[in-house]
Amino acid sequence: MSAFSLMNTSKQKLFNRVLGVLRFACRSSWLLPLGFLLLCAFCACWPLTFPWRLRSACWAQVADTAWVVSFCLGMLYALLLALWLVLMTLWAFWQHRPMHTLRRWCCTLLMGGMGCCTLMFSYLAMVFLDADHSADAFRLPQDVALEVPQDITLFSNLQIPAEVRQMVEEAERARQRPEAETVDVAGSAEDECGEMPHFNRLAQEHPELLRKLLERSVLLGDSRYADARSRGDEGEYRWWQCHLWLSQRGGAELEPAAERNELWARQVGRRSYREGAHGWCIVGICHDCWKNRLVECPPLVAAAMRRLDAALAPLAEAPTQETLDRLLPLPELPYLRFRETVQAGIYELVLLVPRGDGVDYTVEACEYHTGAPLRLSRSLGASGSEPRRQGSEVDYYRTELTVYTGNWGQFYGSTWCIKADGRPVRKQHVLMQGWTR
Repeated sequence: MSAFSLMNTSKQKLFNRVLGVLRFACRSSWLLPLGFLLLCAFCACWPLTFPWRLRSACWAQVADTAWVVSFCLGMLYALLLALWLVLMTLWAFWQHRPMHTLRRWCCTLLMGGMGCCTLMFSYLAMVFLDADHSADAFRLPQDVALEVPQDITLFSNLQIPAEVRQMVEEAERARQRPEAETVDVAGSAEDECGEMPHFNRLAQEHPELLRKLLERSVLLGDSRYADARSRGDEGEYRWWQCHLWLSQRGGAELEPAAERNELWARQVGRRSYREGAHGWCIVGICHDCWKNRLVECPPLVAAAMRRLDAALAPLAEAPTQETLDRLLPLPELPYLRFRETVQAGIYELVLLVPRGDGVDYTVEACEYHTGAPLRLSRSLGASGSEPRRQGSEVDYYRTELTVYTGNWGQFYGSTWCIKADGRPVRKQHVLMQGWTR
């Protein structure tokens, strides 16, 4: 017999064996349901490794990916198991074997139910298990001042160190972010904000200074000169808010600064516009927080517009570059700004860089004392997914990332190193807390 014939015979035997195994698996009442249960048990093993796998950022990413793949395989297996049960039920009835049908249904319901419960446990453990102990040994540094991210969250139900609360309060006072003015929402519908002389003068005579003011306000996270708020109460269950912001036609890149701070600002319709020269305008909306809808409330709009015009007064009275630099000085470049967004541990980062220098900037983050790298959801800078954006005075990267190192209320010092073409050019020490999943 030739070697070619022997090879064909071996392939035929292997094929027959595989076919026999598949035939046995399909006819067996317990084998496929047992396989589903074992696969679900395998998926449940990943949450059990959750505490120690966080010590390595690389291994954590591999483990997360493997868990997602195994979970998807489990869902696919469940669909195939249901299809197998239906086909085998039809076949058993065709062959008049009701006991085979009963055994298959019992095994599938028993092991399938156990497998589904295991998968649900695995999912809940991955999402809600507070097992991140990577920052337990971290502590706040005593020999360096920490920058405090804007809008950082201090949970009232968690034990927050007194030094952290004091640090946050001092940072908020330094930013001088005024509270919203309270006005009577039942005021006269004829209440108007007047001529708004400061806004009109800047829009008419100094539009470039106004553009720079808006750009700096957005990039530096200082809303005093770009937006204004007012609020009012009407009875125990009524709460109204008005929010308006400075905008320029064609300047959509910088316009949404105020909208990102207020979820309700993303609603459309019923917006108030105060037009100015050279495409400048003030956009305002009023919101009934109890009924969760936009409303018309002239007293709130008038109060907010008067307040915004008053904030523009220093620049309108002395419309020079020196006044702008005094109101909103650009920091030494490059510079990184932090702001908490939808949840604690999720930050918006803005990296200001020299305009048009052509340098690739990247950012690396680590714990202050140990130098342990922080686990981040993405990178920032040239190697990240956010491209450099051009501004009139500076260029910048803007992105949103999640810090996985630590939990809510677990504060520690972090060091963020800005590198230009791989060379460190600036370090910033920042108060940090991670995201609890």
